[in-house]
Formats: sequence, C-alpha cells, structure tokens
Amino acid sequence: MKTIVAVGILTLVAGAAVAQDKTTEPAAIVASSSSTSDPAAQVCTAPSAPTPWSPEALPAKPGIPSCLNLKTHTSTCSKTVLDRYNAAVETRNNALSKQATQGNDYVDALNHYTRAVNDYNNCEVHRINAAVQALNK
Repeated sequence: MKTIVAVGILTLVAGAAVAQDKTTEPAAIVASSSSTSDPAAQVCTAPSAPTPWSPEALPAKPGIPSCLNLKTHTSTCSKTVLDRYNAAVETRNNALSKQATQGNDYVDALNHYTRAVNDYNNCEVHRINAAVQALNK
C-alpha cells in the first residue's frame, strides 16, 4: 500500500514542477474537514474550467464603392455613398474590436484557470505527503 501511494506522490510532484505565478491568489480552496489542524484532513477543491468561447461571425467586409479611385486617391462619390461606406467600415471595426476584447478576456480566464490547476495540484501534493507522513508515524 505504501508503495502505491509513493508512486502517486512522485506523479503529483512531477506535475507540480510547472512554474507558478506568485502574483495571483491561490485558486485551490483548502479547508479542514475537522476542528484539528491535521494536514491530511485538508480538502483541495479542483477549479472549474472557463466556459469555452468562439468568435461570432463578423459583418461582411464592405466593398469599396466604384466611385472611389484608390490608384489616384480621388473620388466622384456623393456624400451619401461615402457616409454609407464609412458606417459599414465602422460597424466592422467595432465588431473586430469587440471580438478582440472577448478573445483576450477568454485567454485571461484560461491563464487564471491554468494557475488554479497548478495551485490545486500543489494542494493535493501537500495533502498526500501529510497523509503518508501520518501513516509512517
């Protein structure tokens, strides 16, 4: 029995070798299951993964009005045509900006989750080590 536990500890310790960002709060919640301060009685709570995110479809890229000559940088477009084109470009740019913000937020949530998993792993390593030490007393 002790050999099996030791193999499990080596596996957990190997997983704990991942670098940890010390600037964030530990995400694994450690609570004592009894009124004693017995480390083997600690409970480590596994973190929950963030909800997966997928980008929404973007508005179509607006076509350049035929009254715009990009080679000579001239225009024969009416103000209405230019306003409509500029509004379509602005709509697409706003959608791109929103999508970039949501993507960055999702990456931040994934990074937080990764740190929380590492904290949980460390909590389990400490809990198992304490349990093994208690068995060896």
